Amino acid sequence: MFLAKALAEDAAYTKDTDRHAWAAHYLTAMSKAVIDDVVQVLTP
Repeated sequence: MFLAKALAEDAAYTKDTDRHAWAAHYLTAMSKAVIDDVVQVLTP
């Protein structure tokens, strides 16, 4: 997850990429939050 987020940030700051990089960054952060919540619920 960390590497995917870092790659999305790099793509967002490069001027010659498209605007979907910010959406990828946002979705990666949200998916990490979901996984963190699931892990918190499942661990005693």
